[in-house]
Amino acid sequence: MGSGNTEIEDICYDTGEPWTVVKTSDCTSCTGTTYDVSGPPATYRTLDTSDATLTATYLGGYTATGIQVLDWVCIATVSESCVTNMKWLNY
Repeated sequence: MGSGNTEIEDICYDTGEPWTVVKTSDCTSCTGTTYDVSGPPATYRTLDTSDATLTATYLGGYTATGIQVLDWVCIATVSESCVTNMKWLNY
């Protein structure tokens, strides 16, 4: 994630829910590895809207509440696999 291609191992996704949820350094109660949103270079940004907070409900009733954000997201280590403005949920 991000233009530095930080590898994220612990994400929450569900094919029935349109949101990818990522634990970030903003989370004070998260355990394990988190994505450092302050790391350079800064490609991470929050949506500039009054309704940026969102709750996503996943299979089994799991819910995640966070802030809608945009950042680079890549599925491989090559830049051709990256989306530069992917909207996801900062948990």
